[in-house]
Amino acid sequence: MLEFLLFSSDEARLRALARQMLALVNAARANPRYRDETGGRARPLQWNPRLARVAWAHSEFMRRRHELMHDGPHGWTPGKRMRRAGLAWSAYAENVALANGIRDAMQLFMREPAFQPNHRANILNPRYTEIGIGIAPAPHHQLFITQDFLRPQ
Repeated sequence: MLEFLLFSSDEARLRALARQMLALVNAARANPRYRDETGGRARPLQWNPRLARVAWAHSEFMRRRHELMHDGPHGWTPGKRMRRAGLAWSAYAENVALANGIRDAMQLFMREPAFQPNHRANILNPRYTEIGIGIAPAPHHQLFITQDFLRPQ
């Protein structure tokens, strides 16, 4: 099993990539091309540091297991992981990806069919107001990416 040692520069790089991905998500939500899907109501998502820690922990879990999944240890769903972190929500969603970079992941998500319950819909859904993104390194210079979305209670 391949293990990665994260040094402070690696952690800083992964945090910077997560912030860059936030900008890509918010750009998609503001893009007039997707107005029919958002109804023009998708406001920029606010960064939630606690939600980002939940997302990062899940990306790390996927890295250790070497597979994509939504349910974490003990069968915990994204909603259970969020509640365990003290986050109260009225709605939540999660996107996960194994990709060569954040732009590749966003392209994969946004190429999905419109008006379907999928990753694209999670990104464009105006109900969500907060996001946390966690990124962990994967073999072959890829990244495990978790985007957690929520609307607080």
